[in-house]
Amino acid sequence: SASSLWAGDLVLLQDVNASSKNISNIGVVTADSGTFSTVTTTDLIVNSYSLAIKTSDQAVVNSTFVVKDNHLFLTLLANATHEITGNTLYFSTSVASDLRIAYETPPNSKMALGIATQDGFVTLTSSGQQIVGINTIANSTRTFLTNGIIEMGDTPGTLQFWWAQATKNGAETKIISGSYLRSKKIQWLNMIN
Repeated sequence: SASSLWAGDLVLLQDVNASSKNISNIGVVTADSGTFSTVTTTDLIVNSYSLAIKTSDQAVVNSTFVVKDNHLFLTLLANATHEITGNTLYFSTSVASDLRIAYETPPNSKMALGIATQDGFVTLTSSGQQIVGINTIANSTRTFLTNGIIEMGDTPGTLQFWWAQATKNGAETKIISGSYLRSKKIQWLNMIN
């Protein structure tokens, strides 16, 4: 089946001998530039992607208890390192509510995620760790970016985005459709038979 390529993806070119069924690696092409290089090592990075796109708004009113986002979660494969990127759009009718966010990671995984807002940068290093006080501006859509790495143990699992108001407020606070999370699995494969 066909799959989309992202800038920087590597495409492995292989030659298959029809009679012996042996596969030999010819080289690698970089998807965005078309640059070709021969394979000079027995190890190769193979990338695969997972994408979660928020298709409808989700609102919280008068609550500082984090809830699971109903769209922003990803299944992560075991024994792999995943690069995580995301863009989260949020809106509030009040300047006072602000945001409280967290990411829940699978057991036996290691996390280092950076959260960049219009007001600064924070790093999350443990599952469920909360960032409190991502600023809202009344009647204005804002965004924060997520970027980092999750190293999985020997069990697959789900990366789940959680959120709430930072300060209990009767004004509606929303995570907006069009927000997304993406994982890029990076796995080293030994190409020697």
